Amino acid sequence: MNRILVTAGLSVFCLAQAQANCATVSQTNQNRVNDQAIETLLAGRTVCVPSTGGWAAQEIHAANGTLSDYKKGPNDRVDPTTVLGSWGRSGNTVVYNYSGGSSFSYDVYHNNGAICFVGATTVEGTLQQGPGCQ
Repeated sequence: MNRILVTAGLSVFCLAQAQANCATVSQTNQNRVNDQAIETLLAGRTVCVPSTGGWAAQEIHAANGTLSDYKKGPNDRVDPTTVLGSWGRSGNTVVYNYSGGSSFSYDVYHNNGAICFVGATTVEGTLQQGPGCQ
């Protein structure tokens, strides 16, 4: 029980620290990813957003612009991978269009292995090659 609480506490601390790092990076405009480099960075990769005890998001960025939620994988019978919508670049931002009509735009920063999405909200995660998060 104590080990779980310590691990959960560390995860929350690390996530809070990561969000603070994103805010710092975006304020100083360091490591901003622009133009075509956004597509090069994201295409074929999964953005993994941590959460206590697992993943808040595992969004697969297909090179063709399809955005999918990996969940438990394409072969899982209970919680398979599903298409969420699309992603693409507009100038120096990445734009997400989710099925159902929601759209979000973010500036992208790549910092010490982390990726930061800064828009109306700030999201930090890591990038994995291919589908799923480890």
